[in-house]
Amino acid sequence: MQNELDMKILLLGSTGFLGSALCPYLRSRGYNVYTHSLSGESQNQVDLTCKKDTATFLEKIQPDVIVNLVALTDVDFCEKNPKQAFLINAHTVENIVNWIKSRNPHCHLIHLSTDQVYDGIGPHTEDNVSPMNYYSLTKIAGEYLALTIPGTILRTNLFGKSFCKGRVSLSDWIISSLRSGKEISVFYDVKFSGLHVQTLCNGIELAIRKRHTGIFNLGCKNGASKAYLAEALSDRLGLESNLMTICSSKDVEFHARRPVDMRMDSTRFERTFGFVLPTFESQIDIAAQEYLDE
Repeated sequence: MQNELDMKILLLGSTGFLGSALCPYLRSRGYNVYTHSLSGESQNQVDLTCKKDTATFLEKIQPDVIVNLVALTDVDFCEKNPKQAFLINAHTVENIVNWIKSRNPHCHLIHLSTDQVYDGIGPHTEDNVSPMNYYSLTKIAGEYLALTIPGTILRTNLFGKSFCKGRVSLSDWIISSLRSGKEISVFYDVKFSGLHVQTLCNGIELAIRKRHTGIFNLGCKNGASKAYLAEALSDRLGLESNLMTICSSKDVEFHARRPVDMRMDSTRFERTFGFVLPTFESQIDIAAQEYLDE
């Protein structure tokens, strides 16, 4: 296995919520990280929906590991713009995979996917997919393309303080709303196994080192509703909980249908990578301390 200092890690989508945390984390661990985005805040700006530009870019970098965070995640926007959703969530993966197959078969792809591929009563195992909107369909298409080479697909969800300009996380929205006295509605029926962003960075770094192949859920041990997350953060930070209306997601009209129970069974990741995943409560504690320390 290569030494971290000799390994070239290419981080695609490096200026988003996760990328803004993952890049400094990996560099602090000694990795040689090359960054990419469509903005000027990264080392490389390349449109990965273009096959030729993608191949030229990857040929120049010659990465040992590619971590793909590029995604169009606005569920309603994807539903209204299916072609663009497919281009970003699936076609970009195809372009990356084609280069690896033809030019650098030793390059390992780590592709980040979503818990939105699940519905029904959780926790869900990796084989129990049930896509219900165009976003989840295009993410599954991206997964299938990534599986045509020996790569690692991680289905996940996250929260925590965002250090990405213009990108607000779920917990940021909850805390900033309550601190400013704004009333919010939070869903008791939407459940997930969210990880704090730093815990997710730990899991991705482990995937870089161990390079096990296949699809893996990467979430906390239990999970809970988004209303529970909001109530717990409010309690830990001493904020006004009466500003929150606890309601059902059915009370809100969205353009796209959305899954309700996205809780994941992540025992495959634990068993394969030798990593004990934390409880949801511990992840809330980490996030709460971040906001208390501001």
